[in-house]
Amino acid sequence: MVPEESDLNPARPSPAIMLTRLDMLGADLTALLRRSLAGPLPGVRAHRHYAPELAYGRHQGPGASNARQAAVLTLLYQRDQIWHLVLTLRPEHLPDHPGQVSFPGGALETGEAAEQGALRELDEELGVGGDCIELVGRLSPIYVFNSNFEVQPVVGVLEGAPLFRPNAGEVAEVIEIPVPALLQCPPQRTRWRVKTSAYFVAPTIYWKQRKVWGATLLVLGELLEVLRETLGKTVSPGIARR
Repeated sequence: MVPEESDLNPARPSPAIMLTRLDMLGADLTALLRRSLAGPLPGVRAHRHYAPELAYGRHQGPGASNARQAAVLTLLYQRDQIWHLVLTLRPEHLPDHPGQVSFPGGALETGEAAEQGALRELDEELGVGGDCIELVGRLSPIYVFNSNFEVQPVVGVLEGAPLFRPNAGEVAEVIEIPVPALLQCPPQRTRWRVKTSAYFVAPTIYWKQRKVWGATLLVLGELLEVLRETLGKTVSPGIARR
């Protein structure tokens, strides 16, 4: 069942107050996120609200002994003074998760740390170098059992607006979503059809013509919960504590 916002934290301030705080934070969001990500993460508590019904908790791992290691980058940046998040639409010819919406990322190279791999993949897919990106921490790792990847999400912040130069071989479309829209956009229960005649239900976020679900939504859901908790603890001048 897709949660109401109060299901995750009943003491959380209203969405309007959180959005006001987000607007007022500006560059301070970097330090606040770093602090939040250094503490206990929502992990399973957030993931269970966004997982497909047929996942049966398998995303929590442990992964298979031969699972491939991967990393994705959740990049937050300001465009027109509004925080955004970037996702990509994977081309249909890719062997893993073709035609799906995902974060920039991919398999790690030998000896590569998750942070290095996430930044390398961002550069390869979207043409954005990592020099100006401040890495602020990690989200909970997940196991993508369909493709046998253990994925480590990394969170990065860029204060300015990046210039995306997508690699057509890896990116069919760049999808930029304002964070305020995501904070106000609860997932919808959606029926999906698998290769057989069976159907399953998975929480899905709709943005324009695109659908975000599965492992990508697990990562996004935890990031949004971290943001909500961060904004819930933040008291800006002129905003009363609730």
